[in-house]
Amino acid sequence: MKQPGVIHHWVASYFPIAGAHGKARAVGCLIVETTELKRAQQALRDSEELFRLLFENSHDGINLCESRLEGDRCVRKLVYCNKRFVEMSGRTEAELMACPDLHTLTRDIGLPEQKRAFMESMRNDRPAQGIGSWNRPDGKETYHEWVAVPLQRNGNFLIMGIDRDITERKRTEDALRESENQFRSLFENSPDAVFVEDENGVVLDANPAACRLQELDREQLIGKNVLELVPEAEQEQVKQGFRKWFSGERTGRDSWTRTAIGRHVPVAIKGSRIVYRGKPAILLHVRDVTERRQAEEALRELSVQLLRSQDEERRRIARELHDATGQKLAAMAMYLSRTSESAASLDSGARDSLAESVTLLDRVVEEVRTLSYLLFPPLLDERGLASALRWYVDGFTQRSGMHVNLDVSPDLQRLPQEIETVVFRIVQEGLTNAHRHSESSTAAIRLQVDSAGVTLEVRDAGKGLPSQRAAGVGIPGMRERVNHLGGRMDIESATDGTTIRVTLPFNGDKT
Repeated sequence: MKQPGVIHHWVASYFPIAGAHGKARAVGCLIVETTELKRAQQALRDSEELFRLLFENSHDGINLCESRLEGDRCVRKLVYCNKRFVEMSGRTEAELMACPDLHTLTRDIGLPEQKRAFMESMRNDRPAQGIGSWNRPDGKETYHEWVAVPLQRNGNFLIMGIDRDITERKRTEDALRESENQFRSLFENSPDAVFVEDENGVVLDANPAACRLQELDREQLIGKNVLELVPEAEQEQVKQGFRKWFSGERTGRDSWTRTAIGRHVPVAIKGSRIVYRGKPAILLHVRDVTERRQAEEALRELSVQLLRSQDEERRRIARELHDATGQKLAAMAMYLSRTSESAASLDSGARDSLAESVTLLDRVVEEVRTLSYLLFPPLLDERGLASALRWYVDGFTQRSGMHVNLDVSPDLQRLPQEIETVVFRIVQEGLTNAHRHSESSTAAIRLQVDSAGVTLEVRDAGKGLPSQRAAGVGIPGMRERVNHLGGRMDIESATDGTTIRVTLPFNGDKT
């Protein structure tokens, strides 16, 4: 029964119905409804059109070949292909159709293993896959990943091939592999120890230099936590370093590492965040700086020796000026004094010259005495640091006009000679800097001694220490003196003044 709104299809056949004497009595009609058949045919056409569109517009190259197996060869004659396949080949469609065997236009990667696998698949009617490249006429190197599916149609052996261009991927993979090879070469041959560690500090990889530094085999080193490789006093700083490196900072610092046999080795460490085997990690460069430390220590020792030699030379010159030159000047003053007693017999010009000579000699004597004391005050050896500081501050106030407040422990006893010399020189340098650079009218000195050691502060109220002064000779010299004695020196400088703070250990021994 015909349904409303639905289009029906049918086929009508007319035929005569024979009557008496062979005459037609009527015409018969046979009607066959073909609606479902029409729908099926339309669906087939739609499906074929969809397949054609997909086939023609695919990003992959698709081909259909008549094939035959000849021994260990599979000959493929092109029957049909899409536009992308033609583009990938670098030839025209006519050239591809005329080629007796498509295999002559490509070369497989991985032969002969890949070739044997392909032939095995074809013989057993199974899909095969592999990677190949085209022998293009333009010489352009391209790569494709292919899948071959064997088909049987009307007794013919067909192969449908799907080729996907992987040229960019292949180049990226090759570049990555080359980069990894270069990294591995640098990693293995670096003269510095190089560690790769995860976010918890566990060693993932280590180069030969790292193994030599830690005195362990690579197998023993991998899996250890970095905290096992550093002294306990350094562990917190190492943890802080890891947090900074994982946040993206690329910083370095000096530290120590502990070897497998317990040796402590000074090292310089630099860390940076990397991706290792797909996961975040730290690349740690560790350089043994034993020789550098030894050179620095030797340089510091030389510097201290030079400062000691300078002090000794100053002491010697001061004594020469006081004992020799001073005595000669005193004798000259005595002779001039005797001459002055007979000045009445001289003319007025000679008397004036004699009087001027006496005055000049008195000034020279005073200047030589002052220079001698500044070079090395005898009070420092004779009566100790407190007396020497009081004498120096009084003279400095007279010469500079700065008011200096001196606060010294009232019960200060004699200290070891080297400590007294260092403290005196720091006070001398600090006040000289304050006078020359701070433009301060006041300064303060505080010296205390207790069971912890000697504490010295030299403070002014000036405009602060210029940054370029940090590289001068005086401050590094003071620092070297303090470091040599195992002490510490800090300088705080701002627009409202500069404070030099020194602490020196002292156990009460005066030797």
